[in-house]
Amino acid sequence: MMRESLRTALWSKSLRENRRRQSADILRDRLNLLDGNDRALMEMYLEAGSSFRRMARLAGVNEVTVARRIRSMTRRLVNGQYLNCLRHRERLTAMELKVAKDYYLKALPIRRISVRRGWSYYHAQRTVAKIRRLLGETIQPTEMTNQI
Repeated sequence: MMRESLRTALWSKSLRENRRRQSADILRDRLNLLDGNDRALMEMYLEAGSSFRRMARLAGVNEVTVARRIRSMTRRLVNGQYLNCLRHRERLTAMELKVAKDYYLKALPIRRISVRRGWSYYHAQRTVAKIRRLLGETIQPTEMTNQI
């Protein structure tokens, strides 16, 4: 009985390590989607193996801020929603692709996207709704009103 539980524990540990390695490979492949500071942080984390403390010192921010940012970028890159937008690029204009990148990769709120693109809030909201429909996401009515 003891050997079986030990074997199961070792097997699950190797499975977790394998998943972690696969995620790291996916992240390395998708680094080119990022730009600027986000890309530099992820390269430092993945390629150089820098610690959060060192990256925080270089960026001049708190260590927790860097950790949170790396975690959220990792989640967004592995998630693949922006890649789905790229797969449907023939159905999106160049500006809609930029909005998709802002929304899915940079996690910018609709209000900031509208300012950045020089659009009205309504226009940015409609564009994000179109992209989400294209990807098959369901939009809850409260999501749209909460952002106003």
